[in-house]
Amino acid sequence: MSFRLENLSPDRFQKLCQSLVACENSDVQCFPLNQADGGRDATSTTPSNEFVVFQVKHSSRPDAIVDRSTWIVYQIKSEASKVQKLAKKGAVKFVLITNVPGTGPLESGSIDKGAQALQDLPLPSQVWWQDDILRRLDLAPQLKWLYPEGMAGDDMLQSLLAGATAGREGQTRAIRSYLEYQYRQDKEVRFRQVDLHNDLADLYVDVPLAVSGQFEFNDFEHGGRGTLAAEYIFGICGQGQFVIIEGGPGQGKSTVSQYVSQTYRAYLLQKPDSKRLRQ
Repeated sequence: MSFRLENLSPDRFQKLCQSLVACENSDVQCFPLNQADGGRDATSTTPSNEFVVFQVKHSSRPDAIVDRSTWIVYQIKSEASKVQKLAKKGAVKFVLITNVPGTGPLESGSIDKGAQALQDLPLPSQVWWQDDILRRLDLAPQLKWLYPEGMAGDDMLQSLLAGATAGREGQTRAIRSYLEYQYRQDKEVRFRQVDLHNDLADLYVDVPLAVSGQFEFNDFEHGGRGTLAAEYIFGICGQGQFVIIEGGPGQGKSTVSQYVSQTYRAYLLQKPDSKRLRQ
């Protein structure tokens, strides 16, 4: 089952990393999010009262980092002064955890470049790259279900249908739980630039679309350019048909899909706003 770390928010990614650290180590201390922790997102204390330090570095667009060697060297150098202080307090190892994929060419790849930069730190150090996290998740697959946003929808449904949960009742609970999570995620439209949260049902205005003459569906009449997107999709899907939405950037394809999906979620979950969404 694939897992998409890039779908996790910075806070959720840090919690996942803390869970992986706790799975592999004893006497783990997980530090609160978004506080001045001195370069410690988690620590693991040894029997001799020394400790290993774990620091998480999240990138919102890991695949967009062109020069990952330069990126990782910068991240390591930015932690150097904190690592020096922690070494004086008894730290015996430093682990930097990131969702950025490493590159493997000998000596020139980001993995080797990062390892070389780590040698300048005052204690043994290591980087857990994206693949290192995913392989650890393979050994702790139960954690994936705690972070469903990282799971591909088709993989999740396949696991459910294959009996990943015990019995029909368990499958129903798991599917409902996933729908509830998605419903909460899409209930509000967020404008991060001005920190505004708006209810999707109040904000959405249906957009017009032109229906291609190449596609004709029985028992459903459609107009020309005056056809409304969501209204048209509801009619098509109600007949068990499929529709492909085409358009340029910023024309509302994702918003229409979000609105239609949210309407069906509200209906299946019997939410009070299901009728309001459809109106």
